[in-house]
Amino acid sequence: MNEIKLGNKVRSSVSGFSGTVTAKCEYLHGVTTYAVTAPEPLNGEVKTEWFAASELVIE
Repeated sequence: MNEIKLGNKVRSSVSGFSGTVTAKCEYLHGVTTYAVTAPEPLNGEVKTEWFAASELVIE
């Protein structure tokens, strides 16, 4: 499995949401999560969602 890095283009295998990885959050006793920002604003807003590393696929 490839390591996800900031700036990677990714897609959620669960929701289908895709975009660029803009942040990473590592927990001492939990899963690593990544903020994914959509490439285009949706309804005038920049859309960012957080996902577990296990559901992200590098595009």
